[in-house]
Amino acid sequence: MADKYRLIDAIREINPTAAVDWLARFTEVELRDYYDRLMSLMHPESGARWMRRGEAAAIFVREVV
Repeated sequence: MADKYRLIDAIREINPTAAVDWLARFTEVELRDYYDRLMSLMHPESGARWMRRGEAAAIFVREVV
């Protein structure tokens, strides 16, 4: 669980508008993907590309109850 919250902290350093409680709803794998995406956006000149992992849905909905 500590790794998940380290990822949340790292994400919030880049995107401080992302709420902790919202990020905590995602799995560690989803958070890692989001963090990797943010990092690739920070350095577009490197030519690095982010690719959606095969098992990740292109579009998904989270229902708030």
